Amino acid sequence: MEEFVFVKRDGRLRLVGRAVEEYPAWVEQLGEGEHFRGSFKALSTSKSQEQLGYYYGVMLPDVVEGLRQLGWSEVGFEWIAGTHVPLAVNAGNVDRYLKVLYAASRNIEATVSKARMSKQQMHDLIEFVLAWAHENSIAVRPSEKHVGAR
Repeated sequence: MEEFVFVKRDGRLRLVGRAVEEYPAWVEQLGEGEHFRGSFKALSTSKSQEQLGYYYGVMLPDVVEGLRQLGWSEVGFEWIAGTHVPLAVNAGNVDRYLKVLYAASRNIEATVSKARMSKQQMHDLIEFVLAWAHENSIAVRPSEKHVGAR
C-alpha cells in the first residue's frame, strides 16, 4: 500500500516531501477504472522547531564551551589518507560525537538523522544530552519552554 504525506495550506491538502514526485508516477501506473479507498490521519510526530532551536541554539553551544573549559581539544579522530586527523571541538564535531554516544547508549548502530527524527526521538536525544552533560560537569541552560514530546 502506498503512503503519501500531505499538509494543509491555504485551505487545501498539498503533497509534501518525496510525495510531490512519487504521487504523479504512482497515479500514472494505475489501471484505468481501478477503485481506491484512502484514509487520513494526523501526523504530529515530527520534531518541533522549539526542540531544534533549543538543541542547536542553546545545548550545543553550551556543551562545546563546557568541553573546552574541561580542557578538551578534540572529540575523536578520522583516518584520512592513512593519517590520524583529530576532530576539533566545534559544533559540527560535537553534534556528531553526541549522536554516536546516543546511538551507543540505545544499542543501535546509527542514530536517525535529526531531519528524520520524530518529536519523541528528539526529546530522547535532548534528555540524553542533558544527562550526559550533567554527568560530565557541563552546565547547559534550561529551556525557556517545554520542548519535550507531546
